[in-house]
Amino acid sequence: MTEHPIVPLELPKDRIRPKKRPGKNRLVLNLKSNGVELSFYSDATNELMLEVVDRFLSHD
Repeated sequence: MTEHPIVPLELPKDRIRPKKRPGKNRLVLNLKSNGVELSFYSDATNELMLEVVDRFLSHD
């Protein structure tokens, strides 16, 4: 196995603003079936999405 030296990462001196704006709620999942539409946004937890999809699929 070849060994590589560890090179220090040089960070820019200026403050970098993140591109993701806090509070911006974006659509992450959209499901459509039999005229019913389920939309999930970025503030939804995985548990919430799984519970809603499970209830949707088990509904008669």
